[in-house]
Amino acid sequence: MKLLELTGLLALIALFFYTAFSTLPNIAKIIVIAASLFASGAIIARLTASSNYYGLVIVKGKYGFSLMKMIAQRYSRIVNNLADLGLSIGFGAFYSYALFKATPKFAVHLLALILIFAGAALASTSSSQAPLAVVGVLFGLAGMGLVSIALNAFAILTVPSTPAGVLPVVPGVTVPWEAIFAIILIAVIHETSHGVLFYIEKLKVKNSGALLLGFLPIGAFVEPDEKQFSKHNLHGRRRILVAGSASNFYTVLVLLPFFLLVGAFTASLTSGVSITSITPNSPASLTTLSTGDVVTGINGVSITSVQPLVDALKKLGSGGAVSLSLLSGKTVDLKLDGQGKLGVQIAPYVAPLNSLQYSVSTFFEEVLKWAVLLSLALATINLLPLFVTDGHHLIRDEFKQLFKQNEKLANLTTNALAGFILLLIIINTLPLFK
Repeated sequence: MKLLELTGLLALIALFFYTAFSTLPNIAKIIVIAASLFASGAIIARLTASSNYYGLVIVKGKYGFSLMKMIAQRYSRIVNNLADLGLSIGFGAFYSYALFKATPKFAVHLLALILIFAGAALASTSSSQAPLAVVGVLFGLAGMGLVSIALNAFAILTVPSTPAGVLPVVPGVTVPWEAIFAIILIAVIHETSHGVLFYIEKLKVKNSGALLLGFLPIGAFVEPDEKQFSKHNLHGRRRILVAGSASNFYTVLVLLPFFLLVGAFTASLTSGVSITSITPNSPASLTTLSTGDVVTGINGVSITSVQPLVDALKKLGSGGAVSLSLLSGKTVDLKLDGQGKLGVQIAPYVAPLNSLQYSVSTFFEEVLKWAVLLSLALATINLLPLFVTDGHHLIRDEFKQLFKQNEKLANLTTNALAGFILLLIIINTLPLFK
């Protein structure tokens, strides 16, 4: 029976990816993909004896408890300091000062905020990053996230063709399949961090596990004793709640240099630009260029990867004269069209001897890229008060303090803020349905 179920599961996974990459109408894709996820979730739940909620599978156990305990016992001081810094990074200088006053810890956190957000702005080529960096220093990741979705929502409502500000993460559909490994990594880091803080604060952890949408991993969790947690001291709760987002942000800082190094290594394995197709009646179609030709130079300058060729064509602009050097030894001369285009589709050229290295390197590059992007996205979104996020619970606790333990008013205020942010997110998705 299990063999039959496993065979059915593999068939459903194959159907999911076949449909995702097919040319079926979107409505048909949605129906087939939803059905395959629903059915695969039912099979996985049966095989693992897990709970199944219409395709959402909750796999519970005591996974990672020994690791959480070990980190809590050996590195409690470091973890607590990182959690405190996470509170400052998450909500900015004003919140940091409210928590730590005029102490050396606040001074260190303020310096870290300036270095992180100003550094990110300087590294960006976008002029809009400088104002966002100021928002980041003052109000942290949560402030930047809120301002970003608010500005994009306003643009969607006022400027035609504004792209969506949010995108559902579906490996193999909206993101590459390599993102599955990134999702698993950041979910484990996120929830392990919560678990470590539970042990440091001497609170009971009942279970840990994973959330699956069908066969797709979409998250992980650590289940505490809720009654014990609700009665715990406020700052301990703050540290626990921010731990996941803080760890995801630190993951970005750790993985970003590795991503850049792997990217540089991947680029070093390419030795030209391959022409994969030629547009009819384009400048390229009127020459001896053909599909499969490899460009190794433009106007006397060596070309080993796609971006330098794209940059060179942009500089030449409409009607620019181009002399392409090919791997075959030929030279092709032509002029760009009115839009500054050659009329070709291109891809990196990898010599046969480098093909295996290139495949392995690009795999790790994609995993690292999506681990960085999704870690930053999760860290930011999880800090916003969106009903089920850690930020929701944290901000509600702060409102309770502000309103002198008036829980009803704190809940009302937090939920109103959450409703407003949810509305902004919905507006950010509208271009997806056009």
